[in-house]
Amino acid sequence: MGGNLTSEEMEIIFPSRIPSAFPSPGSGHDKPLLSDICVYLSNGAFYRLSLNEPGSSPQWIFTFVSKADKIVPQTTDFDISYKGEETFLASTVFLSPMSGQATHDTDALLLINISEIEDIQANESTAKVPPGQGGGRAESEQTFMSVVHLEYVHGSNEPAEKVILASPVFVMGKDYVSFYELNRQNNGKIKSMVTRLYAMDFSRLMTGGGKIDLKEGDLDDQKQDDDYYDILNKEAVMMMVDSSGELVLLDAEGNVMASLATGLGGEPGENDGETPRGVRSVYWKID
Repeated sequence: MGGNLTSEEMEIIFPSRIPSAFPSPGSGHDKPLLSDICVYLSNGAFYRLSLNEPGSSPQWIFTFVSKADKIVPQTTDFDISYKGEETFLASTVFLSPMSGQATHDTDALLLINISEIEDIQANESTAKVPPGQGGGRAESEQTFMSVVHLEYVHGSNEPAEKVILASPVFVMGKDYVSFYELNRQNNGKIKSMVTRLYAMDFSRLMTGGGKIDLKEGDLDDQKQDDDYYDILNKEAVMMMVDSSGELVLLDAEGNVMASLATGLGGEPGENDGETPRGVRSVYWKID
């Protein structure tokens, strides 16, 4: 899709985004900092800048294109997280098909180690995003990137309906994202209906070793190493973290279809000896 649109059309359909990302835990701050702002443009370019330094200019970090040499635009807000001294990005993106592959664009989750890319020479920072595997695998051709196709049926099938339920979110060392997909047979009858929820330890997916199988879990018997959960024949319309710190999926009537403990809630004494932090909403405001 990206190659057939003007820059103005790209900005309207896939607008540039600036999230209110929290600073690293060791910074001593508990609100987003104007000294560390991340910008993902509609042309696939990613920048960092500081508004606390007069006269400073945005620093270009990378530009991603697909292996079909088309722009990789983000489709929702992205999220930033920190692990040790490294900064990570999670973004849902549109991947255009390569010749001889599926003829439709594909939604995908792009996981990026920004710190590792910043160490690469600037003229090498335009990277090709691999076409990916089915939604049960991650693909990591470089140690700074991993791609997961957000799809239930893999191949040339184009879903009758596909909805990314929310922006990806990092919580306590995992990345969460969810989608709803409906597929129909040629006669119009429903072939499959599924809501899938990913809950992945993102750092283990950046190996540079190629394909990584993801583990399907059971919502009734959740394990720490589960990567995703499928809810068959049910449609979720929203993913969110509630006030108690649980990640929940909601149906159209507001009923909770599924919930996962994220580590934000829990009993006092958890979270490295601290009391539970709970959840607050933080956003940019223009006066």
